[in-house]
Amino acid sequence: MLRKLIIRSLSTLHCVLLGATALGAQEADDPGPLVTDRPDFTESALSVPAGRLQIEGGYTWSRQGDETSHSIGELLLRLGLLRGFEARLGLNSFAIVERPGSDVDGLEDISLGTKLDVVELFGWPRTARLALIAATAVPSGSSEIGPTEWQPEATLAFSFNISERLGLGSNAGLRFPVDEEGRFTQGALSVALGIGLSDSWGTYIEAYTLLPEGSRPDELYLNAGVTFLTSDDLQLDARVGSAVAGSIWQNVFAGIGASWRI
Repeated sequence: MLRKLIIRSLSTLHCVLLGATALGAQEADDPGPLVTDRPDFTESALSVPAGRLQIEGGYTWSRQGDETSHSIGELLLRLGLLRGFEARLGLNSFAIVERPGSDVDGLEDISLGTKLDVVELFGWPRTARLALIAATAVPSGSSEIGPTEWQPEATLAFSFNISERLGLGSNAGLRFPVDEEGRFTQGALSVALGIGLSDSWGTYIEAYTLLPEGSRPDELYLNAGVTFLTSDDLQLDARVGSAVAGSIWQNVFAGIGASWRI
């Protein structure tokens, strides 16, 4: 069933891409700099140009207490449908979770979403940008890896160009995830400082927090990473981070990835 759903989604994306290419041909000829939603937690405030498809993916290793996880794939397809508007399909990952005496593996849920680039849509001054991202996880993966419930979320993404090589990004989001205790409300806040080291190399530092309700503890993370632009449409990335509370080695993650614009 999952395989059929993925095939149908990709087929739909292909058909829509053909139409979007015709609608946004002029913009696609000059797509501008490649801006990705990875590797940091903070989503960008810029949509994919109309008529372009951006494929982002990677691998993450993480440790939380006695549990070690591998996330393989992290695939996000971003399709520019119109100027200032993109559709998003997250095929996510094959996850391997290693616990003492009880390893599990399986596919994570796919996700569906959109991004509305408010600045691009209305042509406002572009020193600062604002976008609205709406998405939901769709019950489709392994029940051992994730919940079998829809999990909607909404995020406001903001960015500001401090200088030609220095930029500030921030997200404020609201999520409604489900765990073994049931559905709960979760806030998400982040701020990231991006630094352009050269025309090809970039780096960032970031802090983000998850604000669960009730008895669930708040979580604060710090992470940093580098990006390398191999061409106008291909970027490689690497990152490392950790939770602030507790021992740094008990809640740490690292990953690599790539983003390709077609």
